[in-house]
Amino acid sequence: MSAVKIHGFQESLKTGQAAERAWLDLMTSNFPEYKIEHMDGRSKDFLITSPFGPFGLELKTESRCMTQTENIFIERYSNWEKRSPGGPFQALSKGIDLYTHFFPKNSIMMTCNTRKLVLELEKMTSLKESKLIPIMNRGYITKGWKVPRKDLYDTFHYVYFDGADSSLR
Repeated sequence: MSAVKIHGFQESLKTGQAAERAWLDLMTSNFPEYKIEHMDGRSKDFLITSPFGPFGLELKTESRCMTQTENIFIERYSNWEKRSPGGPFQALSKGIDLYTHFFPKNSIMMTCNTRKLVLELEKMTSLKESKLIPIMNRGYITKGWKVPRKDLYDTFHYVYFDGADSSLR
């Protein structure tokens, strides 16, 4: 019998924080008209003030290159036992406007309206509780789905930074 792998939260946090800094650098250099404030991560990751008004943004960073996987992982429950919402479901419950996946190795951002994403996920018949993937953490279990990016292509808006390969979706 194989040992259960425990998710390395601290390592993941460190990687995510470095990717957040890279994302912030790309955003401020490509969209200087936006004021971007890094928040505490509990209420929202970023508060962006644009010519269209202020909005909150939840940023998820992907450690792999887009060519290594056709999926994104979307967390459904941050704590399975408590059924605490995770990912875009949690972001929606906090009133966060935008949900974003960033692939730093590709310099590509996928962003969308949080409410629209949750509605699309709820309509997807392939995403049932029986298909949830457990992620073991110390003291709790997170669950989510591997969702093919192509299934959400019309939901997300893609931003290609610094000469990124625009054929990647």
